[in-house]
Amino acid sequence: TNVSKFVLDCNADCLCSDHNYDPVCGVDNIIYYSPCFAGCQKVFQENDKKSYGSCSCIEQSFSNMSISAPANMVEATREKCNNNCSHGPLFLAVIFFCMFFTFLVSMPSLSATLRCVAETQKSFALGIQWMTVRLLGTIPAPIFFGWLIDKSCVLWQDSCDDQHGSCLFYNNEKMSTNILTIICLVKFLSCIFFTFAWYSYRPAESAPSYAREASISEPHNQSICKGVSSVNPNEQCLGIRFAPYQNEAFTSCDAHASSVL
Repeated sequence: TNVSKFVLDCNADCLCSDHNYDPVCGVDNIIYYSPCFAGCQKVFQENDKKSYGSCSCIEQSFSNMSISAPANMVEATREKCNNNCSHGPLFLAVIFFCMFFTFLVSMPSLSATLRCVAETQKSFALGIQWMTVRLLGTIPAPIFFGWLIDKSCVLWQDSCDDQHGSCLFYNNEKMSTNILTIICLVKFLSCIFFTFAWYSYRPAESAPSYAREASISEPHNQSICKGVSSVNPNEQCLGIRFAPYQNEAFTSCDAHASSVL
C-alpha cells in the first residue's frame, strides 16, 4: 500500500512526511500512520507517554458517525490499537492437535518404512525417506510460508530504489487464516496418505531368517561329539573345526590310554 493513499482532505494541509512510521491509535479504533496523518494539533505529555488532541481526521470520523467529539479530549495515543483475538481458544486447540498427531505418528511411520523393505535395504530406505522430507518439506516450506506472510502485509515501507522495504503493518486476521488453512490442509493430506498406505500394505509371505541360518551353520559341539563317539566309543573328541562352505566336520581325536595298553 502506498503511503500517499493516506493523504486525505483532513490532513492535506499538514504536508506530512512518510519517512517515519509513528503509528497512533485514535479513539475511533483506527490506526493512523503518524500523528500528522491523523491531523493532530495538540500534544499531551504524561509519564513519558504522548497523547494527541484536536485531530481533524479523527473528528471527521466522529462526524461521519453523527457523534460529536468533546473539546480538549485526548483523541489519539502513541500506540497501535488492541485487536481482540476472538478465535484464540480455537486456534490453540487446533495447533495442539496438529502438534500432537505430528509427533504421534513419528515412530509408526518409521516402523512402516522398515517393514516395507528388505533387510539389507533398510538404511537405504531411511536415507531416501529423509531426503524426500527435506526436498518436499523442509526446504520449500519456509519459502511458501514467507510468501503467505508477505501476502498479508497491508503497509510496505517505501525505499529509494522504487522497491518496497520491510512490512510496517500486517493484517493479522488474514495471516492467521491463511497459515491455519494450509496447516490443516497438509495434515488432512497426510491422513489420506497414511490411510491409503495402511490399506495397500500386504505383509510378505516369507522373510529371511538369519537366526535359522546361524543355527544351521553353528551347531552345538556336544551333538557333533556325540555323533563321533558313536562311531568308536574308545576315541575322545578333543576339537572341532568347521569348513565355511562345506558340510564337513574335522575331528582330532586320541585314543584312551587304556585302549593303547
